Amino acid sequence: NNATTTDDAAAHDRSMNDRDGSEHSSSAQEQEFLATIPIIRAASSSGLNKNGKDAAQAPSDNNVEDDFIQVEETTHHSLAIRPDGSIACWGRNELGVAPPEGVKGDFVAVAAGGYHSVALRRNGRIKCWGCNRYGEASPPKGDDFIAIDAGAYHSIALRRDGSVACWGGNGYGQAPPEGIDGDFVA
Repeated sequence: NNATTTDDAAAHDRSMNDRDGSEHSSSAQEQEFLATIPIIRAASSSGLNKNGKDAAQAPSDNNVEDDFIQVEETTHHSLAIRPDGSIACWGRNELGVAPPEGVKGDFVAVAAGGYHSVALRRNGRIKCWGCNRYGEASPPKGDDFIAIDAGAYHSIALRRDGSVACWGGNGYGQAPPEGIDGDFVA
């Protein structure tokens, strides 16, 4: 199994402590690599919303309902799929990453990148919006995708055949444009 569990993530967090117990920051390269590994985590949110409140609480002026089937977050914005398949967005909407009106559609998965957002439609197609400086919001064509994830400047998606499609920034080899062959499972 190629999935990382919360136990693996906790072990990584513990390994980020120096021997004397003090914490240190991981490098940008390590963070980019870790962003490509699917981690099973509880729905949470971090940072502040536009009203200066904890983003874990959706702003009341956004008409964000509290019934969601998936929630994703990053430093500045949060996304959540409603039972009807539409996406609620809140937080900092820089570059159109979290439109307050949300995103209409029949979505089954969502991922929050640094300044872009990625969503998987029920029909297996991908929709992206937000910053596209490195091509991170320019998904490959096709309707054979079953899982998605987003890093700071890149995105990845698992195809039905087990291969991984990658697009966006590839400065450390985290998103090879030719993708990754394999028999990966979500």
